Amino acid sequence: MSLNAWLLRVILGVALFFGNDILLWQNPTSRAIPESGLLLIGYIAISAIMLDLAVRYRVNDVYLTMLMVCIGALLIGLLLNPTFMLVDFPRHLLTRVIGASAFVSMEMWGLFLALMGGHIKRYRRLLVGFSLAVGFNWGVWARYAYQLKDWSNAPAEFGAMVLFGVIFLGFIGGGILLWKYRYQPSDTPLMLRMNIIEWCVMGIILTVLFMLQGFANIYDGAEIIVTGILIGVCWLGLWAGRPAKGKMLLDAHFPPVIPKISWLIASLGVFTIGTLLGFGLPLVVIGGFTQLYLLELAFAGVGFLWLPIVAGVLAVRGIEQQSRKLDIM
Repeated sequence: MSLNAWLLRVILGVALFFGNDILLWQNPTSRAIPESGLLLIGYIAISAIMLDLAVRYRVNDVYLTMLMVCIGALLIGLLLNPTFMLVDFPRHLLTRVIGASAFVSMEMWGLFLALMGGHIKRYRRLLVGFSLAVGFNWGVWARYAYQLKDWSNAPAEFGAMVLFGVIFLGFIGGGILLWKYRYQPSDTPLMLRMNIIEWCVMGIILTVLFMLQGFANIYDGAEIIVTGILIGVCWLGLWAGRPAKGKMLLDAHFPPVIPKISWLIASLGVFTIGTLLGFGLPLVVIGGFTQLYLLELAFAGVGFLWLPIVAGVLAVRGIEQQSRKLDIM
C-alpha cells in the first residue's frame, strides 16, 4: 500500500466533497460532524475507484474521462446524497446526478489535474477561465437553489460560504504541496491501481453507506437497479474504449508541477469575483429566464447529452478501427 497514492485519493475525495456538497450547497451547515466525516470517507472511497479506473483503463481523453466521472457521480448520487439527487426519480437521475453532480465532479477532476500540471499552458488558462464561471455558478446556486423543490431549505449565508471555501480549498492546496514534497522518483500513476485488499475495503465502505441509506428508507428500488445498469454501461464503455498503448492523462502529472503563484492568485481572484457577482446579483428575468433557471437548464442539458455524446464518439471510433483492420477502402 502506497501512502502517496492514498494522499492523492484523499485530495481528490476532498475536491469531490467540495464540488458536490459545497458548490452545489446541499445544506452543509446543517450536517453534524459525524455525518460530514462519514460523507468524507465515502467521497475518498469513490475517488479511489475513479483513480483506479483512470489508470486501469488508460483514460487519455475527455470522452473516457466522462465515463469515469459518470461512474463516480452515480455512486455519489446513490450512496451519499440520494435525498437531494434522487428524490424525483428518474428525472433527477438525469438532471441532478448525471447533470449537476457529474458536471461539478468533472470540474473537480480538472482542478485536480491543473494543480499538478502547472507546466501545461492549456491547463493554466483553463484554470483561470473556469474559475470565474465556477465561482459565479456557486454564488447563484448557493443563494437561490433553496427555491427548487427538495433542495436546500434556506439560502446560504455568505460568511458560511467563505468559511467552507477557505477550509476545502486550503486543504486541497495544502495536500498538493504535501504531495509535491513527498513525491519519489518511483511514484508512477500505476500506484493508483488498488490491490484486492484495498478493493475489498472500498467495497465494505460503500456497502455500509448503502445499508445506512436503506435503513433510513431512502430507496424505492428502481433507482438502485437503474443506477447499477448505468454504472455497468459506463464500465463497459471504459473497457471497450481503453487504448492498448500510449500515454494517459495522469502520465503528465508525475512528477507534479504546481502552477506558479501568480496563476494561483489569478485563479483564486477571478473565482472570488465570480462568487461575489453570482451571490450579489438579484434574479434578473429576461425573456422569462433567470440565471438560476439557466443553470437548471444547463444541468438538464448536460444530463441528457452526457452519455449519448460519449456513446456516439466511442461508436465512431469502433467503426474506424474495424475499417482499418478490414482495409475496406
